[in-house]
Amino acid sequence: MNPSFAASRLDIPTAMQIMPQEEQASSSSGASSQLQPSLDDCLKLLRGERDEQRLGGLLLAALCRVPDIAASEYMVTMIPLIVETMYREESGSPSIIEELYEYLFLVSTANEEGIKTLYKSGGLNVLALHVMMSAMKFEALHLLSAILSNGYSAPVYDALRLMEDDVWSTNMQIGIVAILQYLVAPSYKLQALVLAECVMSIVGEGWLIREMNLTDSQDSLPADKCILLVLESSKVEITVLLNDLAYLKYEASNESSNRENILVKQRNLGVAFSLVEKIIKLISSFGGEESTSNAIIIATLSHWADGRDDACIIMMASSICSLILDLTSEVALLNHPDFTWGNIGSLSKLIGLSFAMCGQDLISDDAKVEVDLFQIITSAYASWANRFPRIRQAVESSGPLPSVLYL
Repeated sequence: MNPSFAASRLDIPTAMQIMPQEEQASSSSGASSQLQPSLDDCLKLLRGERDEQRLGGLLLAALCRVPDIAASEYMVTMIPLIVETMYREESGSPSIIEELYEYLFLVSTANEEGIKTLYKSGGLNVLALHVMMSAMKFEALHLLSAILSNGYSAPVYDALRLMEDDVWSTNMQIGIVAILQYLVAPSYKLQALVLAECVMSIVGEGWLIREMNLTDSQDSLPADKCILLVLESSKVEITVLLNDLAYLKYEASNESSNRENILVKQRNLGVAFSLVEKIIKLISSFGGEESTSNAIIIATLSHWADGRDDACIIMMASSICSLILDLTSEVALLNHPDFTWGNIGSLSKLIGLSFAMCGQDLISDDAKVEVDLFQIITSAYASWANRFPRIRQAVESSGPLPSVLYL
């Protein structure tokens, strides 16, 4: 199901034409008291045979495209029946399930009680299971990412943390891996990353390396499969989103649609950064491997940013390196066989360049992401500068420090 919900489906006028004449008459009267009998008829259709179920689902989805109807208490009370139908139709007609997904999406995002009712009725278990099913994978992905990433999700997070059975998170992991490892539309991969970030916010970073036990007919996947796919996909998304944002800022359009597009991309970039930060935190938690992981990541990032003049790339690489440097010391890095004096030079150049860009006003006033990254860099630098005398000397000799470091 496309997020915009395909135009080929029934709209409300078309749905009303299909209704019996008696229902058309009651609907055209404009009396709100006549709405409930029509919805009851939809429920009866939903309990019927295949064709009747299809019609019932179409009518419900069409009615819920009206925001006031989707947010109504009556629609919320119907969620348990919809979930029950999805259980019953698990291996049945995809077309019926598709309409029910649209119904759940519209109602649960229009009313906070909709999300609570969806959780209490076991809806998340159905959705997590359907993430693993190829026919409904992307429908469930869209709905889950919308539910867990919106402003009403806090009660759902709390409830999921209290669950003793974590099979839902395992199903999520298997489904997300299946989406990330295959050639699918970029929008689906981005939604999978949003969902992964939400799951980690609930159960912790260790979810990334949890062993995935599949069904008896399938072999278990390697424990590092998920973390590698999430890291690689996040890296790709960061590069693409930074390029997109640079292009949009270059256009400097004041159109509201363009500004909205920038805000969406900035939010998605924040998700990708959050995933990288969580992975760094997870890797750093392994005591014996901490210095090795830190050295490799810092060397790779400083080399990747070397020679680039794009402010977004410079600030991103510098902020990640600054956060990692706060977890180690100069002595520990230089004791690593793969970390050389050349890496110290590249790292010093990267930090100094990020300071210079802000000092020379090379960052646009409305580039909130870059400003936030600059704050991360300066805060981290103030914390670890004394533990890295060579880097500090090189940075301070390359130009004046930002004024905030003198406060």
